[in-house]
Amino acid sequence: HKNEEVDFSMYSNITDITKKSMDIQEILMDTDILISDYSSTYIDYLLLDRPLIFYNFDYEDYLQNDREMYYDYDEVTPGYKAATFDELDSIAKDEDHFVEERQRVRDLFYCKDGQQMVGEKLLEFLKNIK
Repeated sequence: HKNEEVDFSMYSNITDITKKSMDIQEILMDTDILISDYSSTYIDYLLLDRPLIFYNFDYEDYLQNDREMYYDYDEVTPGYKAATFDELDSIAKDEDHFVEERQRVRDLFYCKDGQQMVGEKLLEFLKNIK
């Protein structure tokens, strides 16, 4: 549930940052796996090609009371889906079986050049604007 609080103290490798103000892009670089609900942050995370888990504990409520999805949820979420914390706990211990699915979805959201280092290309492009 939205106000659900979970005690992560028994997990030495999990840091609960829900009450901290941090730059999400910096956090993503330091993570081995992303657990997300419906946030589009996972689309950025696809560029790192690391495992994703989607914690959709309130999926029906989200669709009815929050907003609609831009894409078919199951088609663009390349990772395990967990509807309860117990499912989430058991999935987190499983192997990564979504490498090809992540690539398919990455190709949907990013062109091939956009999946590489783009800083130098962007800088050159900006220098040549007249």
